[in-house]
Amino acid sequence: MIFWLIFAPLQIFAAQNQNYQENDPNLEFVQVIWRHGDRTPGELLHPSDISKWPQGIGELTEQGIQQQFRLGKWLNSRYAKWIGDLEMNLEKIYIRSSDYNRTLMSAQANMAGFFPPKTGIAHNIQWRPIPIHTMPREQDKELYESIKCPVAEKELENQWKSPKALNILKEFNGELAIIRRNLGEMVGIRDIWRVFDNFWCEKCNRIAWPTWMNDTVFERLEMLYHRISMLEYETEVLRRLRGGTLLSEIMTRFQQKPPNNLKFYAYSAHDSTIAALLSTLGIKFETFPKYATCLMLEMHKSGNLSENSPILRVFHKNETDSERVFEIFVPGCGEIPCRIERVQSLMRKYFPENWKLECGIVETNETIYVATIFVLIFTTCLSTTLLLLDRLKLKFRRKKSKRASADAIPMLEEEEIDSDEEI
Repeated sequence: MIFWLIFAPLQIFAAQNQNYQENDPNLEFVQVIWRHGDRTPGELLHPSDISKWPQGIGELTEQGIQQQFRLGKWLNSRYAKWIGDLEMNLEKIYIRSSDYNRTLMSAQANMAGFFPPKTGIAHNIQWRPIPIHTMPREQDKELYESIKCPVAEKELENQWKSPKALNILKEFNGELAIIRRNLGEMVGIRDIWRVFDNFWCEKCNRIAWPTWMNDTVFERLEMLYHRISMLEYETEVLRRLRGGTLLSEIMTRFQQKPPNNLKFYAYSAHDSTIAALLSTLGIKFETFPKYATCLMLEMHKSGNLSENSPILRVFHKNETDSERVFEIFVPGCGEIPCRIERVQSLMRKYFPENWKLECGIVETNETIYVATIFVLIFTTCLSTTLLLLDRLKLKFRRKKSKRASADAIPMLEEEEIDSDEEI
């Protein structure tokens, strides 16, 4: 199934792959987001299915490695001459990956195709390492699609219960009945991706389906999956909290201009990453991004000599191992192509000012700080109280001691008198 985009007139057209030459006078900076290559299922339908996937769960397959290598070669044909010799200067590129094996390996395979070395690292090994950067998932609000965000999670729950979602389920009720009957479980709206994912992975890797699953049922299941998945970024809240973080980072990098010699910045990520970015840009689509496809955002000098405002050109290579690429125009811009500052102005409403605060997350450090201050105050008060009590106790003892001394003097005098009388 072809990944179709839905646009108003003049918002998209097919374009040939532009092979930028060395010292291209217009191209200034490029940011690319690609989806990892073919992988094994993210979750199994049955524990026994693990025998089908010796690589493990959610791992890049050999086919996925090859897909990314070919995508790297395609990117090489487009940008390598413009970027120049990496062996002399690695500061020209920066590759960031989400913290998954499949995206990290995809980045490595992509770079192997993108930048084939002049000389290998050893005999018969024509490969040179390219740095790949990442961060822990719980900190990666740009690339980790399931990062904790209570407000976004609640918004998505509302989407699952919305009339639109219920109407979609009703439309595919026949297929859901077949799936539930044969899987022996109640497949809800949150389970649809898991069911589709397993059969999709089996199809891509030529693993035989059970007899009840056929092309007709799968085609409907695929349609259901894509229709439901569209709901994940349909509201303004979800776009701001799930897609706005990455778009904000990308646009900020464009506006600040690349530091030093940096020319090419890439993200090795997921279908959800590209889908969230497209949705936030206002670009509607019918199917989620496929394996080893990519979105390219290019900053060019303005063709108008009277203006010093760079322009944004967006290209989408939306089919695995296809040479076709589409240029996308940002809806609502009113300019073709759109100036960077104009895109920034249009998209600013999706840029969280304080993402954690908007997500309803209490900063851990702040919690620790408040708790520490409370403990310090409590300890200080307790210590002061004990010190005062100790002083009062000491003062009381001293008074008691003085009284005892005063009472003791007459007693001695009486004893002395008695002694005198006896003499």
